Amino acid sequence: MESSAIQEFYKGRSVLITGATGFCGKSLLEKLLRSCPDIGNIFVLMRPKKGQDVEKRLAKLFSDPVFDTVKRCLKLPLEHKVFPVPGDITQTGLGISVQNKDQLCREVSVVFHAAATIKFNENLRVALQTNVMGTQEVVELCKQMPLIMALVYVSTAYSQCPLTEIEEKVYPPPHDPKRLSECVDWLSEKDFHSIEPTPAILVKAHSLFLSRKCSTTNTKPFQALLSGSHNFDKIYIFHQLPKLRTTK
Repeated sequence: MESSAIQEFYKGRSVLITGATGFCGKSLLEKLLRSCPDIGNIFVLMRPKKGQDVEKRLAKLFSDPVFDTVKRCLKLPLEHKVFPVPGDITQTGLGISVQNKDQLCREVSVVFHAAATIKFNENLRVALQTNVMGTQEVVELCKQMPLIMALVYVSTAYSQCPLTEIEEKVYPPPHDPKRLSECVDWLSEKDFHSIEPTPAILVKAHSLFLSRKCSTTNTKPFQALLSGSHNFDKIYIFHQLPKLRTTK
């Protein structure tokens, strides 16, 4: 069978993915492995969590049913194609060691930035460090990659929720991102808590986000889709299962 343009593009190219254990990142990783078997190395940025190092977290990720099909199709174990990179998007330089950074800069040509906090009641300092400053660190890393072809940023679908129609374009930020980042350094924890959104706003924003999440194309089985979701998301997804589309 003749290769598609997408398969040819990824042939031999190495990829870096942030947020690979999350809702979108997991589906992306599985899709790349299954549909682009000649892809180069796939590096996934991970941080140790709950007493598990990145190797154990990667092994746990691959135990998810969503990877069952690709395990049968690939001739090599997934660990021979996917490599965990210890790091943290809230840290300067993404918390990546000099050795790992050098390897990423030498090999990677496509970066998918899907790591983010999606809690609408997240501590504002944490949200800024993760979603704003973390993205800035990813951009800075990409600037040091001579082979870079694309940086794909995965955003919360309803970041422009006040609009009735959202176009395929970059909207100007409501506030200066640089000044927002500086707030992390000089605002106290008490100040952050005093300006966090109210529960009424959170409920509205969360329901909007769910309606988008449940229309996202995903792969079988649905257990994998549910594993990266919060409890209320799971209830909504169960309700919407007949409407979910799948890809081959």
